Amino acid sequence: MESLGEQRRSVDVQPAIPAGFCPTPGSHTPHQNPLLSTALPTAKNFVSRTVPRVLPKKLPRSFILKYRSEILAQNFTLIERDILNGVVWEELIKWSKNAGQEKSIRGIQNLIERFNQTCQWVVSEIVSTRDISMRAKVIEKFIRIALKCYQHRNFATVTQLTLGLQNPVVDRLHKTWSRVGLYELRLLADLERFTQPFKNWKHIREAMHVISEDWGGDGGEESAFPSETSPNSIGGCIPFLGLFLSDLVYNSELPSTVEPESLSSRSQSQSNDTSREKIRLINFHKFRTCAKIIKRVLAFQALAQRYPFQYDPIVYSKCLNLHCLDNVSVRILSTECEP
Repeated sequence: MESLGEQRRSVDVQPAIPAGFCPTPGSHTPHQNPLLSTALPTAKNFVSRTVPRVLPKKLPRSFILKYRSEILAQNFTLIERDILNGVVWEELIKWSKNAGQEKSIRGIQNLIERFNQTCQWVVSEIVSTRDISMRAKVIEKFIRIALKCYQHRNFATVTQLTLGLQNPVVDRLHKTWSRVGLYELRLLADLERFTQPFKNWKHIREAMHVISEDWGGDGGEESAFPSETSPNSIGGCIPFLGLFLSDLVYNSELPSTVEPESLSSRSQSQSNDTSREKIRLINFHKFRTCAKIIKRVLAFQALAQRYPFQYDPIVYSKCLNLHCLDNVSVRILSTECEP
C-alpha cells in the first residue's frame, strides 16, 4: 500500500498567482464599512506581516482551533469582500494597459498581497504546531474552513487555503498526514480537483460563470441585476480575481489595430501600395473583451454585498492580521517536525 506522501501530489503554490503578479505591500483604501468600529482593524489598513527569521522557543497554539469553522469562514469572506471592493475599475484599466506591470494600483496589489499572505500563513500555522496530533487537527481544521468557504462561494479563500495545504513544505509531513481523518482527506481531494490550474482553471471558471449568469451576466445593464425580492435572487460570491487579471493581461497583448482582410476592387484600383499600408482598423474585439471582463468584476463586487454575515470583532481582527513565517523559517520548522 502506498504511503500518504506517495499518494498526495505536491503542487507548487506559485501557479496560483497569474503571470505579471508582483506582490508589493502597501496601504489599502476600500469603502468604509459602517458595521466596523473605529477600533477594529479592517482591510482598509491591511498590511502584510512576516515574522522575523529568529524563531521563538515556544510557538503559540493556532487560534483557528478556538473558533468554529463557520465563524472563521464567514469572517474570511467578509475580509475578502472588503479587499475586493477596494479594486476600482480605473485600476483594472491600468492593469490591462500595462500588461499587469503597473505598480501604483493599490487595490489590486493589496489583493495580491493578501492572497500570497494567506497561502503562507496556512503553511506557517501547520509547521509551527510542534505536537503531531495537534498538527493533524490544524490541517483538518483548515480543510473544514475551506469547505465552509466553498459552500459560501468564497472562491478566493478556498483557493488560498487549498494551495497552502498543497505546499511541498506541508506535503512532506507524511506522519502528520497519516493522522488526518479519512473524511477530511476526501474533502481535500475534492478541493484540490476544484482548484487545480489545469485547463486554465476550468472548474473555478465554470463555477463563477454559472453564478455570474444566474446573477445577471456581465452586469452591463441595470435590469440584469435581480431585486432583493426576486425569486431567483442568490447569495453572495467572492471570485478568484486572479483569473480576471490574467485574462486582462492576455487580452492586452492583442494588437489594438488590425489590417483589413480585403479591400474592394474599387478601393484597390484607386489606392497605391503606400496608401494601403496606412489603412488600419480598430480592433473592437480587444476593447469589447476588456470591457466585458471589467463589467464582470463589477458584477461580482455587487454580488459580494449580498452576504448577510455579521462581523465578529475578535475573529475578524485575527483573520485579518495574519502572521507569517518566511520561507526559510517554514522549511526549518518542517524539518524539525519530521526530519
